[in-house]
Amino acid sequence: MIKLTWNKFLLALVSFLSLFLLLEEVWKVYWLEGYLDRCLIDRFDSNVLPSKWHDHRFSTLLFECTQLSVLILFLFQSFWPSKNELKNSSTSINWGSIFVSSYAIVWYICTYCFCYSFAFLLQDWRCNRRANSVSGHFCYHIFYLLTVSYLTVRLASDPQNFSRYLWSDREGKLVIFSKRTRISTKITILFLVFIFGSSIFTISQTYLFGYHTARQIIYGSLLAVFSHFILISSLYGGRNNKHFLPLLLFALVSVSFPFVYFITGEIPFKTRELIFCASSFLMVCYSYWYPLNGKLKDISDDLTKRK
Repeated sequence: MIKLTWNKFLLALVSFLSLFLLLEEVWKVYWLEGYLDRCLIDRFDSNVLPSKWHDHRFSTLLFECTQLSVLILFLFQSFWPSKNELKNSSTSINWGSIFVSSYAIVWYICTYCFCYSFAFLLQDWRCNRRANSVSGHFCYHIFYLLTVSYLTVRLASDPQNFSRYLWSDREGKLVIFSKRTRISTKITILFLVFIFGSSIFTISQTYLFGYHTARQIIYGSLLAVFSHFILISSLYGGRNNKHFLPLLLFALVSVSFPFVYFITGEIPFKTRELIFCASSFLMVCYSYWYPLNGKLKDISDDLTKRK
C-alpha cells in the first residue's frame, strides 16, 4: 500500500543505523571513532579565527524564520481551501489540516522532551560545555522536513502526488513557472523551498562549525525519523477510532514532560512556548471532536484515483 511504503523505508533506515551504532560501540571500531566523535572546529579555542561564512546571530534568526515558515505553511493549508471545498462546504476552513498540523506541532514538542532527556542521559559533552549528546537542531529540521513534505502532499486541502509540486508534464517546465499552476500551489512551493533551503543550510553549519559530532547528529536524526514514523503510522492507524488519536497525544504529553523534568530537573521550554503547546493541544481536541466529529478523511484513496 502506498501510504505505508515510505514509513517502512524509514523504519528500516532507523533500525539499520541504530544497529550499526550499537555494534560500533561493542566492537570499538577505532577508525570510525575518529570521525564519529570529532568536532570539526573547537568553538571554544580563542586561537580559532571566526569564519565569514558563519554568524551565530544570523543562524539563530534563520532558525526562527524556519519555525515561523512551518507554522505559516500549516495555517495556509488550513485556511486556503481548494475549489471543490468552496463549492461543497459553507466554510473555507480545512479542519482536517488544522487538526493534523496542531497534532504534529505538539507531537514534536514531546519529541524534543525525549531529545533533551537523552542528551542528558548519554552525557556526551563533546563540542559543548554541557551535555550535547543528541543534536536538537538535526532532530527539529529532519522531523519537519519529513513531516511538512508528507502533510503538504497527503493532508492539504487539495491533496496531490509530490511530483505535482515539482514538474509540469504538460508544459515541460518547473511547476512554479507554469501559467496553469494555481497561486496557492506556487505559494506552497515557495514555502517548501525556503524551509528546505534554510534547514539544509542550518544543519550543515551545525556540523561544519563544531556544534555537534557526527554521532550526536546521527542520534538526533534517528530520533526525528523514528518520531515521524510513529506520528504518520498513528494518524493512519487511529483514524477509525474516535478517541484513539487525542488520547494517544494526551498520553504522550503526560509521559514526556514529567520524564524530561525527572531526568534533567527542568522543562526545556520558555513560557511562550508552553502556552503555544497548550493552545495547539486545545486546538487538537476542539477540531477533532467538534468540526470533524472524530473522523479523519483518508486521502490515500484520492491519490489512488488521481493516478
